[in-house]
Amino acid sequence: MARKILNRKALRDEADAAEEAAMVDENEELEEDSEDGDSEEEGSKPKKKAKAAKRKSKAKEPTPTRVKLCWGVYNANKRVALYEFNQRKHAEAKAAELNAKGKAEHYVRKDKIPITEA
Repeated sequence: MARKILNRKALRDEADAAEEAAMVDENEELEEDSEDGDSEEEGSKPKKKAKAAKRKSKAKEPTPTRVKLCWGVYNANKRVALYEFNQRKHAEAKAAELNAKGKAEHYVRKDKIPITEA
């Protein structure tokens, strides 16, 4: 179905007219209040204007930490050995050796180690 084309200029004129009417009403109310208030409270201080809310500064985005990928040999809950990424065969050999030697199951998985810049 085709939609009705809106006349944006006419809509804008209507919105402006409504805004002006609201401003006129507010000004009239303020004038009436100020006339009533002057006769009753001549010595009182003028009302303070509301302060604009302070703008919150944007939080700085944390810089991503650099990591390097390594192979870790693990038992059930601890890392037993750590090898560079290009030494996967050595890590798997170490896991096989530890499996043959002990009761606990050892396995190899990737580890991301954060790089500390000196």
